[in-house]
Amino acid sequence: MGCAVSSPLSPIVISLDGNTPISPIVISLDGNIGAGKSTLIAALQMAAPELTVLQEPVGDWLTLKNETGESLLSLFYKDTPRWAYTFQNCAILTRLLATQHALEAYKPQPGKRPIFITERSVLTDRYVFAEMMRKEGKMSSLEWDLYMKWFDAFATKIPVKGIIHITTSPSLSKHRIVQRGRLGEESISVEYLTNLDQQHKEWIQSTPLPTLSLSTETSLEINVEQIRTFCKQFYE
Repeated sequence: MGCAVSSPLSPIVISLDGNTPISPIVISLDGNIGAGKSTLIAALQMAAPELTVLQEPVGDWLTLKNETGESLLSLFYKDTPRWAYTFQNCAILTRLLATQHALEAYKPQPGKRPIFITERSVLTDRYVFAEMMRKEGKMSSLEWDLYMKWFDAFATKIPVKGIIHITTSPSLSKHRIVQRGRLGEESISVEYLTNLDQQHKEWIQSTPLPTLSLSTETSLEINVEQIRTFCKQFYE
């Protein structure tokens, strides 16, 4: 058995029996910066082996650096209007590549349709982060049009079937960001987190996709079980 190799613009498919290709189920795990996604992902990896969990490609954003050694992530937060388009372009590209590689490397189990939980998705990039940059005038109309060409051409390659949204207050998100001390995030403000929180809510309220909302005030065990129950609908 193996995975079918897809062309750059065609949807990725996986062969469960060596002959019949099917599309894997991709579910986006969303929430503000510092909302608790990494903690929940670690719990899912331990308690839900039937789910394949993919972390965000933050390492790529930290590895890409300018001539003075500043990472793209750090540059984005330091001078957002200058780097908004560059970073959003990088985010959607690296996310697509990371998800594609994981899907193509997946070892199928006979008769079982795979479910991938991705830490954010191309939809998050488009409807939360890039949309907020556009609204705030930090991406020009030209940059937005170019970004949308990327999105329209490649986003459908890995279609998202559902969304899991973790909610938390912007002030708690800021506290967690300070605690983890990730290089490049030290300049993230509560105002930025508040705007992101609002943009997440607007997207979740408008999307036609099935959505599960979770609170970080609920125990990890309960949240993991809610996610497993939510995912069962996609097996049908």
